[in-house]
Amino acid sequence: AGVTNLERNRRPRADLTMVPQDAAARLNRLQQLLSDTNVECQSVDVYKALERIKNLADLSIALDTLASSPSLERKMGVDGSEFQRIACLYCKTVLDEALTEAGLEGLTN
Repeated sequence: AGVTNLERNRRPRADLTMVPQDAAARLNRLQQLLSDTNVECQSVDVYKALERIKNLADLSIALDTLASSPSLERKMGVDGSEFQRIACLYCKTVLDEALTEAGLEGLTN
């Protein structure tokens, strides 16, 4: 059973055509939420900021930021390892989608 177009369209996609400034702004937003500033936020805000990052290199930086930031536990009262597990699952989904698209593009070129 293959993947239907509807299922493929529901998946997050690695956006390779995003304007670099937009990609940087999305990563900066996540870093700001996790910094030692007085920015009020909840873990859902951090996750939403992570979901907006589509560039694979930026996702790698985002995961590093999540791993090294004490803000999840200290400011938000979240189990950091559980949040990181969820974040890694999201990143894996984005990476799998990028690999699938790269494979499909390779077949059509």
